[in-house]
Amino acid sequence: MTTTIETPMLTPADIVAAIHATPMTLADYAGIVRAIMTAIPDLLPPDPSRATNLRSAARFSPKFIEVAADGLKSSAKWQNSADATPDALLTNLDRARGCRELGGECAALASVLKYNMLYHHSIAATKARTAYHNGRTIGGDDGRILKPHLDQLKALFPKTGRRTAKPTEPPTTPPVTPPATTTPPATT
Repeated sequence: MTTTIETPMLTPADIVAAIHATPMTLADYAGIVRAIMTAIPDLLPPDPSRATNLRSAARFSPKFIEVAADGLKSSAKWQNSADATPDALLTNLDRARGCRELGGECAALASVLKYNMLYHHSIAATKARTAYHNGRTIGGDDGRILKPHLDQLKALFPKTGRRTAKPTEPPTTPPVTPPATTTPPATT
């Protein structure tokens, strides 16, 4: 006799609560984002060949699509000629609205993550730069021990963009070509 253990079905609220209650690393959060991305049904990967079509379609308001769907309800012949049904138009419009809402949240997350990435990089770079400058002032045996590390840091220190002036060469003058002579037409 085998017994099966049923796992309780979690609601989205349970999952959100578990995420808030569980300490995680950034890699764990990245795994959750990937899981969400793969769990969304019918999520299409970007297709660069459709870029022109997508830009063109973006000009049409949702109201335009709703009015077209309403109009298509009145004629089966129109639906056949347009190869579109009112339900298909409204289903795609609802999907676009849902993706827009999720996309807004993702864009906000991306913005916050980008700021945090830049902020923490800035803090680390400032501390490393201070350590480099302070390390250069240490002398004695400690200074000799630090020298290989300081030389590595010096090689990796970003260039300031200031360039030394190149020696100026005297300007070369193009060779002078004599003007073309034209021979007068022969008269007979």
